[in-house]
Amino acid sequence: MQWKIHGERPVYENHWVNLWVTDIETPDGNRFDHHVVRLRNLAVAAVVNERHEVLMMWRHRFITDTWAWELPMGLVENDETPAEAAAREVLEETGWRPGPVRPLIYAEPANGITDSQHHLFRADGATYEGPPTEKNESDRIEWIPLADIRTMIDRREIVSSGSWSACSTSSWTRRSADPRPGGRCPTTKNPYASKAYSRMYEAESRVISLTSTARPSSVKAVRQISMTGVPVESFNCSASPAVGMRDRISSRKWTGSEPSSASRA
Repeated sequence: MQWKIHGERPVYENHWVNLWVTDIETPDGNRFDHHVVRLRNLAVAAVVNERHEVLMMWRHRFITDTWAWELPMGLVENDETPAEAAAREVLEETGWRPGPVRPLIYAEPANGITDSQHHLFRADGATYEGPPTEKNESDRIEWIPLADIRTMIDRREIVSSGSWSACSTSSWTRRSADPRPGGRCPTTKNPYASKAYSRMYEAESRVISLTSTARPSSVKAVRQISMTGVPVESFNCSASPAVGMRDRISSRKWTGSEPSSASRA
C-alpha cells in the first residue's frame, strides 16, 4: 500500500537540518499532516588494515551523553560523491589516508521520519599522513581487532548504527580469501554452500569474540558445526574435527574467558 502526497511545505530550514510538513493520505482514506526531517546524506568508512583491525575513534555524543567507539563518518557535501566524502572524513578525523573505498552497505535508518541516506564503505589499508585536522571529534584513535567487534556491540561500546553495521559486516565479509593463516575462501556455484559459508563466518565471529586468542582448532570446529549438510572439503577447510571445541559449542557450555575491555573503558 502506498501513501499519497498532496503537498508539502518547509517549517524550518538551515544548512544542517530541515523540517517539513507533508499533507498525506493513507490507504484507508485518512488525511493528515506528517512531519518530515530532511537531512543531508551520511558517509561512513570502515578502514581495515592487514592485521584485520578496523580504524575507530573513542568519542562523546552530547545529545545522548554517550561515550562509544565510532567509525569515521560525516555528511556528504554537494560537490562530492558519498565515496569521496567517506575518504575525506577518514583523513580529516583520523589523519590516515584510506586505500580505495568500495561500497559496503546502503541504508535508510529511519525512513518513517527522515529521508537521510547512509552510505557505508570499506577501505583496505591506509597511510598515516599526520595528526587529524578535525580537533573536536574524538579523544583517541585506535585500530580495533575485528574479532572484538561482536563483544563490543554487546557491551554497548559501539552504539552508532552506522558504525556497528559497517564493522559487523566487515568482520565476516571477505573479499576473496579467509584472512586467517592458511585459510582460503571457496569457489563454488552451489547456492546452498554459499549460504552455509556466510553462516560459517557469523558463527565463527561469535565464538572468536569469546576468546582473547583464537586457536586454529577452534576455527575448524566452528566451520564443521556451521556447515551442516555441506561437505567441509568443498570449502578447502580441514576435515579434522576439534572434538573438545565441538562439544563445548554444541552443548553451549563455553569455558573460555572473555577479553578484557579495561583498555577501552
